[in-house]
Amino acid sequence: MRLAATALAVLAAVSAAAQYNPFAEARRADVNGASLAYVERGAGGTPLILVHGSGADLRTWGYQLQYFGQSRRTIAYSRRFHHPNTPPDAAAVYSAAQQADDLAALIREVASGRADLVASSYGAVLALLVARDHPALVRRLVLVEPVVFSMLKPDSAESQEASALEVARRQLLDGETDAAMRTFLSALIAPGAFDLMPESTRAMLRDNLPELTAEARAPLVATVPRYTCEDARRVSAPTLLVDGGASAGFLHAMTRAVGACLPRVVPRTVPGASHAVHAQQVQAFNELVRDFLDRD
Repeated sequence: MRLAATALAVLAAVSAAAQYNPFAEARRADVNGASLAYVERGAGGTPLILVHGSGADLRTWGYQLQYFGQSRRTIAYSRRFHHPNTPPDAAAVYSAAQQADDLAALIREVASGRADLVASSYGAVLALLVARDHPALVRRLVLVEPVVFSMLKPDSAESQEASALEVARRQLLDGETDAAMRTFLSALIAPGAFDLMPESTRAMLRDNLPELTAEARAPLVATVPRYTCEDARRVSAPTLLVDGGASAGFLHAMTRAVGACLPRVVPRTVPGASHAVHAQQVQAFNELVRDFLDRD
């Protein structure tokens, strides 16, 4: 009963974010051979770029656009293949390297070559890659539960727990989309999460099914880059590393492993949230990020 109540509270927040529909005002950035939709708010300060995870798009950052846009230039974009961008065709190759190159090019194109990054889940993996390979582009880094699977210990309980995502991948490839969504969200948010979501949130997920399917179809080495402790040590930007107090064990394990290697890290846990911390505990998350970004 307690778990169901927690999941319901979590999804009420997630659904509100999903109902944000900014596409009529979206601009386009032509970078790295792709046209990426983005929305911005505010002016002044170091530009803040918001990087979403898999199965989502710029709508997930509605709360953050409104909050941070009051005091600084804030940009949320939809990554390559994510709604409303051109979906992948059968020949498209989904890769973390390409997505990270897109982000680096976007920083140069719309942020004059330097930005703060707030990134969640798979988006946090891309932010780590950019911060490692292009340190001059990133002033400060906020990572929410980066899904760095290469840092899970093989045959550990956490690795076994993460294998539910492989089940979701196979379901997607077999065309069992609703089953895949249930498995995906049960692993990342809470058991039964998909069935508790209102239709507006399911619509956002379905809008991004072509992207998720391309991600599932791609070779594992392309979508899950080998990222090591040595890679993390090369990240020079001050980093706020956030996880949710109610998150799954494998998400905590990956977050801790990354945090143990980052040279300039501030770890923080947000109680009452699972994987989508930014939408589940909005005020706590926004204030935590604001205080970190405003440091000298």
